[in-house]
Amino acid sequence: MGQALAGDCLIVYKRIKAMPIIEKRIQKDIETINGFNASPGNGITRLTFSPEYQGAVTYVVDEMQKIGADILIGPAGNIRARCLGSGGRRPA
Repeated sequence: MGQALAGDCLIVYKRIKAMPIIEKRIQKDIETINGFNASPGNGITRLTFSPEYQGAVTYVVDEMQKIGADILIGPAGNIRARCLGSGGRRPA
């Protein structure tokens, strides 16, 4: 257990073990996202709000939904996701 001050509040938190890094999953995700490309063979071109961009966003959002994340896509197209801690009330 640890403690931190946030303004006038004392927050008590429990350190948890980090999620393991799975290199094959990361490589698959990178390759899948890179597949949404308007210029195959010439680098990666994915203009904001283009069909390629929308495909990449859909893939990322689908993957985050699989792990139960709450997702918000802002007006500028930024994806924000958050998984609640255990019990649904604790900090992520």
